Amino acid sequence: MLTKTYPVCKRCEEPVMEPSLGYIVRGDIYSAEIDERGEPCSGLIGPAFPMPDLDSEEETRLVDLNKVRLQCYCKNCLRTLLDL
Repeated sequence: MLTKTYPVCKRCEEPVMEPSLGYIVRGDIYSAEIDERGEPCSGLIGPAFPMPDLDSEEETRLVDLNKVRLQCYCKNCLRTLLDL
């Protein structure tokens, strides 16, 4: 028996049946609005990064890319989130 798996849109929860119908996002996407500290204000997609262990030594606070979440969005939902 043949079995297939499809990613599911995080926003509308519909399966993305063809690669051309959606996107996989690794990490966060922000608007260009910056606060007074120089940080992005509006997180459009995220948070996808794990929190670093602040109790560990400085060199071990790096984020492992394998732990950054992947999020799937169909084209319509991604357009809506990005206000396109």
